[in-house]
Amino acid sequence: MTKKTETNGQDAVKKVFGNATRITAKSVKKEKEEIEFKAPFDVLVSVAIVEAALKGVKENLTKQFKKVVFEIFVTKIKEELKQPESFKAICGDASASFQFKKSNYGFGESTANLLTEKEIPFDTEEKSTEQYIINPAILANQALLEKLAVAINTIKGFEDIEVIQVVEGSKKYQFTDATLAGVATKCTEEEQIKIFDEVSTLALADCKLAGENHKDQTTVDTALQNLVSKGVLQWNSDKKAK
Repeated sequence: MTKKTETNGQDAVKKVFGNATRITAKSVKKEKEEIEFKAPFDVLVSVAIVEAALKGVKENLTKQFKKVVFEIFVTKIKEELKQPESFKAICGDASASFQFKKSNYGFGESTANLLTEKEIPFDTEEKSTEQYIINPAILANQALLEKLAVAINTIKGFEDIEVIQVVEGSKKYQFTDATLAGVATKCTEEEQIKIFDEVSTLALADCKLAGENHKDQTTVDTALQNLVSKGVLQWNSDKKAK
């Protein structure tokens, strides 16, 4: 095949197929096998449906009150210069405790560098130590690996590749009371909000209605009635009623 013929062929392909309409292939959904279960499986399904329906509501309300709770804790940190104690939030018969806890993930290196720059102390935990490894590019190349095995000090053909590389050790940074005190006194308000938000997690606990929690049936009934009365458990269809 000459170069001209090959070029004409490519042009023909572009002309015939190049402007073809793109469509998405539809997959055929296979019907699932149905197996009969005994009660109270229906209760489990009902609980799962209600849980899914309430998940978004809880997330949105949590975000709404997180800012209020966060501002309270930041004020306490500035006044007490230490990790703040939990407090009890109340609204009518409803009550719950908010806790300012250390984030399980600690905080990042950029925050650690900022704290170091401002001479604010914090805890550093070595997650892994620095170590030497064989370059993965060599391990993936059997020919190079064989040469390395014969004589690592007299290898030929490795001029453009490192035989040994260093894996840096990883660290985990956590705040202490001294960290919180330093942030409250040495950082700008913008830095304080960023750091406090990164180093902590706000936990909602001990939720009660009239002093009782979810272990009391009457309290659960009351909670469900409250949600129904506020329209939280009402399903709103997008379809117009006939």
